[in-house]
Amino acid sequence: MNENREFTAILLTVGLLLTTVTVDAQIHIPPTPAVDGEGFFIHDYVGIVEPESNPVTQITKFQNIAFNDHSTPIIVVIIPRMASYGYESTTIEPFAREWFNQWEIGTSETDGHNRGILLLVSMGDRKARIELGKDWGRRFDYHCQDIMDYIIIPHFKNGDFVGGITAGVEHLGKMAETGPLGEAIAIPAPKGDFSFIKLSKNSTFQMILRSILFVVGILVTIICAIKLRGDIRKFSLLGGITMIVLAVFPMGIIAIFVFILAWLSPRLGNGNYDGGDYSYSSGSSYSSGGFSSSSSGFSGGGFGGGSSGGGGATGSW
Repeated sequence: MNENREFTAILLTVGLLLTTVTVDAQIHIPPTPAVDGEGFFIHDYVGIVEPESNPVTQITKFQNIAFNDHSTPIIVVIIPRMASYGYESTTIEPFAREWFNQWEIGTSETDGHNRGILLLVSMGDRKARIELGKDWGRRFDYHCQDIMDYIIIPHFKNGDFVGGITAGVEHLGKMAETGPLGEAIAIPAPKGDFSFIKLSKNSTFQMILRSILFVVGILVTIICAIKLRGDIRKFSLLGGITMIVLAVFPMGIIAIFVFILAWLSPRLGNGNYDGGDYSYSSGSSYSSGGFSSSSSGFSGGGFGGGSSGGGGATGSW
């Protein structure tokens, strides 16, 4: 009877995990930097881009062409770290999507196009995200990942952040010229660049792997509930549930794994866990506090009703 209650509780826990969407109500994104939809396209909250410098001239040239010729505002935002805005997660995708939507990057209110592009760089988190407007769908995710992996991140790893942003905006401008219905020009991978880590960033590969984990996890959980008993049943159930959660929530697996393990195991259930303190020091001169903004670059009507479609790419260095 106790085992049946445990199994029911586990299924309820999994169900809640699968159906609950976490919303961080503490995020404080700066107000849309535009008046009547018109505002600057480069927003540096860290101070790594020198206003009126040659790189800014290059970046704004690409932004100008993309916006005026192809209805595609390419907005660059550089922040100290996501936590400075009340966002405590380590995943940049939801944060970039929220930023995109709050700033309404796009020209939907003027010409009906939702082709906006956000390049968000979080210095302290050492992460960057290309977030796309809904018109792009998910067709250009691979191409954006190539821009991130082969163009932007190599510059960032060498400490050339302005160079990486400039090159990234240039290639995003070429993508804007192609348009959502076109075929982007392939970016060749550097020689000897293939690795499992690169493969794991491919969204199709991720989808296949997570689908396999989900199906296997469901089968293992059902078989364990019917066939097994005792401690073997508990830990087999743990394995099945872990695969299910990993398939749906990859970044939350460690915390969930520890929680379920401590709950199921008699030896660990009464133990105390002290996670310790964590602090981050980047060794850089910028400050993570406040929203001190230095905005420069081309001013256009790129903040008009746009919304994210969830597509894009993420990189880290």
